[in-house]
Amino acid sequence: MPPLTPHMSGHFSTPTWAGDHSLLFARAWAERLARQVEAVRVAARAAELIDRQIEYMEEWSPSELDYDRAFRALWSECVLTVWIADGLDRWLNLLYRAIGEEPPASIPHLRHLRNALMHLDEAVFDEAGAHAGVASSRNRSLRELPGSRVLVQTWTEGSPLFDLLDVAQLEAIARELLARLDAEMDALVEDYVVQAEIDRRRGK
Repeated sequence: MPPLTPHMSGHFSTPTWAGDHSLLFARAWAERLARQVEAVRVAARAAELIDRQIEYMEEWSPSELDYDRAFRALWSECVLTVWIADGLDRWLNLLYRAIGEEPPASIPHLRHLRNALMHLDEAVFDEAGAHAGVASSRNRSLRELPGSRVLVQTWTEGSPLFDLLDVAQLEAIARELLARLDAEMDALVEDYVVQAEIDRRRGK
């Protein structure tokens, strides 16, 4: 049996139940991450637009409260992106092992960043509140990050997420799996059509 077996229904299977579930969850997180990357870009553009409009200092300009609201929305989208990417990374590794292929290279800082954000309440903050400072003894993942910190700042498209993760790389990892599944399904459909035509000519 091939490592990934598509069905005309759109479902895929692997040689094992563990592989099937790994594929299910990896595919779910890949689809979600592809949408999430777009969501974080939309939130970043919205925050950037409000910030630019505030600089005009016109009567119609948004207020600082509008920017604060946009920043909170962007921050939460950035955190969600990390958590979703971590979910994909975990299940993608299990999937590739299940189908006997070399797992993709791990994403630098992803696991520690995810854990640090999950336990950010254990961090030490400076007076300006701009970033998490040196971690407490409980937040080991935060200590593993460069500078033992997580930046609490806005994000602009083209820059690393939390100054650590390449957003384009995250998106590419998600779309690579989805593209592979699409290719497998296209090949199956093509084989099905060819076989149907052969059967028709043979009078079957």
